[in-house]
Amino acid sequence: MKTLFLSLIMLTISSAAFSQSMYVSKSEKKGVVNVYVSEYDNGSVDLRVYKEDYESKAKGNEGRWYLSDDAYNSDFSIHFVDSKYDADLVIYYESSSYNAGWKNTDKSSLFD
Repeated sequence: MKTLFLSLIMLTISSAAFSQSMYVSKSEKKGVVNVYVSEYDNGSVDLRVYKEDYESKAKGNEGRWYLSDDAYNSDFSIHFVDSKYDADLVIYYESSSYNAGWKNTDKSSLFD
């Protein structure tokens, strides 16, 4: 019984550590990643993002995000900015999850 309990705890911790649930903050504040959405997939894009409909599908630091309305149960907070010069991260929305991923892996540490 003790082994089963420890296994369940480890599974819960590991799945939470690798999910990508994002809370969209309405304001810039400490600990919030400022994100600019590019209309084009060009050289200034750091990450290609696919928006998942279900949180359970947004696993790993691979650009598959679930945008949540709940700040307390989200993994990260982001704030959308109007200028790429004010952004910590430039993203491009992909229409397919297969195309999601990092173009600038140096920025991947923002969501570790």
